[in-house]
Amino acid sequence: MDPTDPANFSSVVFVNDTRTPAVLFECADSRGHGCHDMSGRLGPEQRSEQRVYWGEGLDPWQVRDTRGRIVGWLVVDTPHRESGAVYYLGDAEPRPDKPTTPRTLPHPDRAAGQHLREAVNGTNVA
Repeated sequence: MDPTDPANFSSVVFVNDTRTPAVLFECADSRGHGCHDMSGRLGPEQRSEQRVYWGEGLDPWQVRDTRGRIVGWLVVDTPHRESGAVYYLGDAEPRPDKPTTPRTLPHPDRAAGQHLREAVNGTNVA
């Protein structure tokens, strides 16, 4: 897959609904290998827009505190190109066993990211 082609990505939003700052790390696998800081510090009530590959497989994200300790996992599943899915950090699970259900479900990405813009602006968030 070409990482420079926007057609290869789905758009998701992560919301820090906790009372403490956190950092999101996208990982190469559910064992925590190849994790990269994708958000910097995400304060309470802040949002982070991210692009994830769509297709077969799961996309594991670690939620860490600002000291680097793993707080939990959010597992994104985007089998099709879509946008508008909103994941809340408070829904992070202790282990990356199963896909996380977004609180706002995604829509097929036919509107060139319109649903993502609504989610980032808070107009499409449940």
